[in-house]
Amino acid sequence: MSSFTLADLPRAAGLLLWCGALLAPAHASPVLQASKLDSWPQVHGDAANSGLSASSASPIDAAGSTAFPAYGSTAAVLSSPVAAYGRLYYGDLDGKLYCLSAATMDLLWSHVPVSFAPDPSIRATPAVAAGRVYSIARDRQLRCFDALTGAPIFTVGLGTAWNLSGPGLGLPGWIDPSPTVHAGVVYVAARDGRVRAFDAATGASLWDVPLDPGEFTVSTPAVLESGGSTFVYVNALSDRNRVVCLDAANGDEVWSEVLVTADGQVPRRGWGSIAVGYVGSSPRLVLGTDPPPTADPAEFYVFCLFALKQHGLPQRAWSFDIGQGTEACFITATPAIHAGWIYLPTGRGLFRLGLANPSAPGWYGVGFPSHHTNAWASAAVAVRPGPTPDGTPYVYYVSNEGSANGLICRRASDGAQMWRWGFPSGMHVSSPAVLGGRVFAGQTNGKMLSIFGSH
Repeated sequence: MSSFTLADLPRAAGLLLWCGALLAPAHASPVLQASKLDSWPQVHGDAANSGLSASSASPIDAAGSTAFPAYGSTAAVLSSPVAAYGRLYYGDLDGKLYCLSAATMDLLWSHVPVSFAPDPSIRATPAVAAGRVYSIARDRQLRCFDALTGAPIFTVGLGTAWNLSGPGLGLPGWIDPSPTVHAGVVYVAARDGRVRAFDAATGASLWDVPLDPGEFTVSTPAVLESGGSTFVYVNALSDRNRVVCLDAANGDEVWSEVLVTADGQVPRRGWGSIAVGYVGSSPRLVLGTDPPPTADPAEFYVFCLFALKQHGLPQRAWSFDIGQGTEACFITATPAIHAGWIYLPTGRGLFRLGLANPSAPGWYGVGFPSHHTNAWASAAVAVRPGPTPDGTPYVYYVSNEGSANGLICRRASDGAQMWRWGFPSGMHVSSPAVLGGRVFAGQTNGKMLSIFGSH
């Protein structure tokens, strides 16, 4: 029997659609289905923002690439790609939402904004679920489209008072929180300081709650199911970081905690999102932050918190200074987590930290020739079948090293570089997606790149 490849996915999705049409009632619309193995349905891979791909065909060499459009465009791609049903979805600064064949990079459909006011650009990453695509643009609208045809389904507003130019925004002002879809609900944390939940089928509001006065967020919500309950986590920003846990059923606050280091430092804003991982059966939250305003400017902390309420005890499990007296160790990426390890691109390089103990033997700051280069985008981890029971994990991330910009693959066990694919100049903030033997990432020249291996 011949093996199933990425090229077969569009045909398989079409077969599922056709079968669904035969089995569904005459009035029902058929719904596409996709397994986790052939999809990367939202930013950071899943609703937990884990950065983990379930695909076992991740490339460990770089044999070639294809791109759309072939010669680039004037609109940079800040949105990260997502994939399902053999298709790739992303937005650009012109406000266009694209759907490509993941196998050939051919354009299948695109949506062009009707209005260009106040700002139609798409900087958030779309999410795909149950045959639908959800996208947020700078015009402060959440839009839902049919994943197969691109037909609009609904549009809902996300407030008007977005914080787009607050003090200290800098580069993170380029990007927006992305929608998270879980169990038929779309969760959105917007720059107006509110967290919202919508029915994924109709767009009806389920709940809409404010953060504290003066707070806003650029955090894509993370979702966790535990003990029969579902929780939503965001990082609320002001002159500090406040991690907030909400009850997904009604938006009520379950717990919140201002991030404070073990020695009493209060770091400034963290620009990445919260990722969920596990130490044994205990769920943990991980995120990075900027230096405290009164501390050494080289102090950049990673925090790990207990995800479930600690009932009078601190939520903080640990905080770890990855700056270690080194300049420009900026953190704008969301951590990727796999098998008890955290993988975090920073201004000092790609870090590997133990989730239970950040000082556990690992590797730190690999891959950068100087301390004045940055990795703004988040990493992806994919596991190939290998000699160990858990297989062999590889880490994919985009470096910004001037003339040495590129997408890099490293072996997770020791940080050894497997390959690097050169990128054009500019600050790349589109995070990679890994599936079907390919790695996808957007570029500042307007291209969406697909890199494939020889095996």
